[in-house]
Amino acid sequence: MEITTKYRKGWISLTAAVLALGSALSVNGQTVYPGDTAIFNSTGVTNSHSFIDASALSTTGTDICSKINAALLNLANSTRYPLYNDGGVIDARGVAVGTSRPCSSSPWSGTPPSTGWPSATILLPAGVIAITTGWALPSGTRLIGEGAGTSGASLTTIQAQSGFVSSNWMIQMGSTSFCPLPSICYGVSIQDLTLDGNSVAANGILNNDAASFSYVNRVNLYRLSGTGLQVSGNASYSGPYSEINFDTGSIAPGLSTLCASIQRPTKGVHGLRCVSTSSVPVAAVKLDAGNNSLEDINVEGFGDGVLVGSNSSAQGDVLVNVSKSGAGNVVHLAKITGNTVSDISIVAASNSGNATFTIEDDVTGTSISDASVAIYVLGESQPIGSSFTSHTRFTTSSSQPAWGVGPSSPMGSCMNNGAIFSCTGPTTCGVHYLYVCKNGSWVGL
Repeated sequence: MEITTKYRKGWISLTAAVLALGSALSVNGQTVYPGDTAIFNSTGVTNSHSFIDASALSTTGTDICSKINAALLNLANSTRYPLYNDGGVIDARGVAVGTSRPCSSSPWSGTPPSTGWPSATILLPAGVIAITTGWALPSGTRLIGEGAGTSGASLTTIQAQSGFVSSNWMIQMGSTSFCPLPSICYGVSIQDLTLDGNSVAANGILNNDAASFSYVNRVNLYRLSGTGLQVSGNASYSGPYSEINFDTGSIAPGLSTLCASIQRPTKGVHGLRCVSTSSVPVAAVKLDAGNNSLEDINVEGFGDGVLVGSNSSAQGDVLVNVSKSGAGNVVHLAKITGNTVSDISIVAASNSGNATFTIEDDVTGTSISDASVAIYVLGESQPIGSSFTSHTRFTTSSSQPAWGVGPSSPMGSCMNNGAIFSCTGPTTCGVHYLYVCKNGSWVGL
């Protein structure tokens, strides 16, 4: 074993050849395992089990997936690695990557340990990690890159290569094979990296099996012609899904291309940018579940920005600061037989250029083309007589019946039948304090 010590600005850097050893040995009476790190303490140089350095492990393959797989098996080996306690940190930042070193399989391929795949925080290196098959992440897996960068330029990029089945997902959060009954995983997360479909893979991230403590943060979804992010199945109350950029790049999108499909209640989608090279796709985001908050959504291209209730009922959702440029609607509330769309709150929706409507509400037959709408609230349905159904609704748009307030009685004509005005002045309201718009004129009540 060779150890060199270098002093620089008060820090001590240790380099130990022990990291490259393939079997355990003893340093100062403490067992050293492959991948352990050398540290300096009051008694001198020793080793640490704080994480496994995947670059030090000997495997039959040289690609990063083989190295991570070997480290995972080490974590699960309670006889040889008792101090890792079936979980830990795998540092793969020292493993060489690139398209010349494609992964031949997933890090979780092969026969899993008898106790199941261990929980692990996996640190990925900068560069291109080339894959020909998707990754399914077990419970407790945290996948962390060196940074997402900008669309098409990333510090850590997982890139699909020739041979990848285009209809498959690049990453699945959880799996029915890995998760205990009833097939629900927990604590699965992805952050600080780019998924590049590379004109090969169509779909990015699927969360169909990971529930609480599972999230996506600071991730680019690039050159995907299918769906960037889908939350469905057993993934209720996962999230938040934050700071996600979807960009079709050089891919020509189709009608079914989606930035995100939200089919279950979540802890929110906060900070989502969706860019399509054209307005061909039907929608950027499809919201087909209740109890969701979508905040800071920016859409360029696509048809609708956020399409609500086109595939399933959606109730109790909040949309905040949604903007869109290009033809299509900023927010579209669908009216589909069998689907209930109600109790939807839209705050600060804006048309940043050429959008067809800022709010298109098929439920009530309302279209608002204002450049911005501060509030639009669609409530619940209520019957009117035996033949008609109405909805409670409120909006600040002056193009729709609204409730105005002022210190004197309204003068002149009015535009929207049913609009209401409350007069608050003690001496300037005349004999009425409440007015309604009827056939273009204000009528005191």
